[in-house]
Amino acid sequence: MAWISAYIAQSASKGGVYLTFARAYERGPAVYDLLESDREAIEREVGAKLSWERSGDKVYISALNVTCSNLNEPAERQRVIEYLADMTQRMIRVLMPRLEAAAQETP
Repeated sequence: MAWISAYIAQSASKGGVYLTFARAYERGPAVYDLLESDREAIEREVGAKLSWERSGDKVYISALNVTCSNLNEPAERQRVIEYLADMTQRMIRVLMPRLEAAAQETP
């Protein structure tokens, strides 16, 4: 019920990686609170400051955006892809065990 996505918004000249929960996942906000209570350790393990956003029952944990210019240039495209791949792997490595543990808890 949670997923990590990488995206490129070429019109905004940025890309990023974020975790969110399906709206149908009732425990999403509670799991977000659990993760946020471990924020310092999570950011230390990821190796980057994250953005923690909550709007009602919708939550996002995001890595800092990467800026991009012309993705038709191979070097620029490679730089952005490497950042997104690396940050996706880091967030999965750090957040997956916590999400699995939270899923095992009874509501």
